[in-house]
Amino acid sequence: MSIAEFILVSGDFMGEWVETSKCWKCRSFNKVTIPILVRRNNLYDEFVASVMQSGDLDCAPSDVVISYVMHSREKVNPTIINSDVRVLTYIMDADADRFRPILRINVVERSFEGPLNSSAPPSRRRQSTMI
Repeated sequence: MSIAEFILVSGDFMGEWVETSKCWKCRSFNKVTIPILVRRNNLYDEFVASVMQSGDLDCAPSDVVISYVMHSREKVNPTIINSDVRVLTYIMDADADRFRPILRINVVERSFEGPLNSSAPPSRRRQSTMI
């Protein structure tokens, strides 16, 4: 028995995580998932590049946030894929039907670093009254 070099996963590029009393669910804005072909032994940077190419994303790889929730009987927080180990865990995580959870892909804007206002706040002058 040979192991396939590539696997097909699904990604939702238009959704957000919503916490319910029992679990986390993804609310999709367009109900469309996009197939993403990835190598079974991908490293994180290659995995992000595959996701960006499939979703036709025009942004920096550091602006892409990829997450998923594994089916569980307990309330589990979404797992963010942000390292080689997390990519491998996602690829190896499949239930008995060989189903992998849908990836949720979001682009976060990091327009600048630092405070919103670069100028110093106005100093408060204390008024004193002379008698």
